[in-house]
Order: sequence, then C-alpha cells, then structure tokens
Amino acid sequence: MKKLIAAILITFPMLSFATEQLSNKELVMQFYQMTFQEKKVKVAAETYLDKDYIQHNPYIATGRTALINGLSGWLASVPDATFEVVRIVSEGDLVVLHVKQTNQGKETAMIDIFRVEKGEIVEHWDVVQQVPSKLAHANSMF
Repeated sequence: MKKLIAAILITFPMLSFATEQLSNKELVMQFYQMTFQEKKVKVAAETYLDKDYIQHNPYIATGRTALINGLSGWLASVPDATFEVVRIVSEGDLVVLHVKQTNQGKETAMIDIFRVEKGEIVEHWDVVQQVPSKLAHANSMF
C-alpha cells in the first residue's frame, strides 16, 4: 500500500504538469484560430489576453487595446493572407508557434512565443522572416 501511495504522489505532479501544458497549447491555438482564421481580433483579445498584456513586437504598443488596433489594421492590409501553424511547442508557461504565412504567392516564416499565466496570455514575442525565392540549400523553412 505504501508503494502505491508513493507511486501516486510521484506520478500526480507529472500528470498535472502535462495537463497544464496541453491547456496552454489549446488556449494559444484557440486564440490564434480566432485571430488569424476567423479575423475576430477584438473578441480573441478580450477572451484570451490578460488585461495587462505585454507586447514585444516593435510595431505594436503594449496592452490589449493596442494589439486589437495594430493587428486589426495589419490584417485588413493583407485580406487574402493565410496562416498555417506548422509546429507548436510548449514548455511550462511558454507556447511557441512556427507559422507559415502566405500572401499573394509569397511566404513568410513566423515564430510567435506566448507566455501563459493563470489561463490567460500575458506576454508575446515574435520573429518574422520573408522566405527568399532562392535558398542556399534544398531544405524548406518549414
């Protein structure tokens, strides 16, 4: 019986951690889906972002309202753009998306990093790189 209790106590934190990671992935994916596929930026921001949301993108001010305004304007300027999440990685409170954006036949590689706290996105970083027409290798950027 002592061995069974010890096994449960040892296993329980790992199960809790795995569930937390999955929850963070789902939360970020739902935010991304609503923002970039459904184009419901305001609803997504109000649903998934902390009121004190911190932004690290150099072109968008910090805060929920700034993200709504900046991202809504940018998405309106690329109405035919598509966004495909190629990879998702989650560890602890961080979720990383590797995204392929396609717009007017041109591809852009994007990395979005989100920090999640208490079921809300509290912080965001991103790196964006245009996919060149000619690569120095036969590998894809995706």
